[in-house]
Amino acid sequence: MKKTKRFLLLGASEEMLPLIRLAQAEGYAVIATDRNPEAPGLKTADHPFCMDASELPATWKLAREWKPCAITTRTELLLPVVASVCHELQLPGPDKTCAELSVDKYRFRETMQRAGIRTPRFASPENEAALLETLASIGLPAIIKPVDFSGSTGVSLIRTSEDAVPAFLRARNASPAGWVILEEFVNGKEISVETWSQHGKIHFVAFTDKQVSGNGHFVELRHTIPSALSLTEQRLVMGEVEKMAAAMNLNDTIAHTEVILSENGPVIVETGARPGGDHIAFRLVPLATGIDMYRIMFQLAAGIEVPSHTPTAKAAAIQYSTSENYQYIDKIHQSVISDDNFVEYIEHFSHKPEKLTCSADRSGAWLFAAPGAASLAKSLRIFEGL
Repeated sequence: MKKTKRFLLLGASEEMLPLIRLAQAEGYAVIATDRNPEAPGLKTADHPFCMDASELPATWKLAREWKPCAITTRTELLLPVVASVCHELQLPGPDKTCAELSVDKYRFRETMQRAGIRTPRFASPENEAALLETLASIGLPAIIKPVDFSGSTGVSLIRTSEDAVPAFLRARNASPAGWVILEEFVNGKEISVETWSQHGKIHFVAFTDKQVSGNGHFVELRHTIPSALSLTEQRLVMGEVEKMAAAMNLNDTIAHTEVILSENGPVIVETGARPGGDHIAFRLVPLATGIDMYRIMFQLAAGIEVPSHTPTAKAAAIQYSTSENYQYIDKIHQSVISDDNFVEYIEHFSHKPEKLTCSADRSGAWLFAAPGAASLAKSLRIFEGL
């Protein structure tokens, strides 16, 4: 039987295969785009298009011709395109403001500041001279990063004035627009929050504890669900995230929000109206909570009422291998994969990593699932001191 409902997916990586199959099982013909002709999702979609979806006129043309009744992406940089198509075709999804704030760290900071939400002091120096002037007012240490990029690429901690210009150049070179943001360094516990929003209400799915590299580039090395936050701390974080969601009109979308719990309370670092990366949304969340984020992603895009969920009280974690612990992998790998809570080793690259400056420098990851936090912590002890 011919499928009359059409689901447009921008970005057809292997990670999107379950979403494609789910939409097809629900009676949708899937139109998928990807600029990589070998993208696995293009081979599975009903109507594959090898194209760069970030080119808005081409994506508009595709949407007008095929008239999908749903559109989504898991790629942050494609959110403004999704929002534009949603606006034109009157489809559920993030609006233009929400999408733009997800990809523009400077505008996000401005919006949070206007809304009275705790945020680090920030500025956007245009050149080296302005950088040094701005650094004097923000103070040391400080963080510099591209305004419009993610994955730890171009992120540096500036400890001294001598660090400033090299860090500025790294951040500017990593930015597609050549634009950087300088921020006050906020010390505290790093977590992320997985949510979904519909009908103007935000729903909390999971809190994830993060372990990051101590080399000044803040590369994420481990994610653990559930977080060790107390209930009081969770409520404080939820309150700030709810205010953030209202300020940026976060609606009809999954979101991944980074938070630092400082001595003065939660500080929102950034958010994206898309699923959390690093296997958080699609692997850790279902293993720890039983909640299927693929199904929620599909339901939100299709305008289907998302039912309430009662999470299971299990635990999950992912531990990355990097240049800093690579030498120990052969020594511990057999013990790790023999652990009762071990699920899978995910290899990112076949070569030995030589550096650790961004997420792409990680070589692989061990995935764990446990009946509870105590059992998970026991499994993770083997990585202590690496």
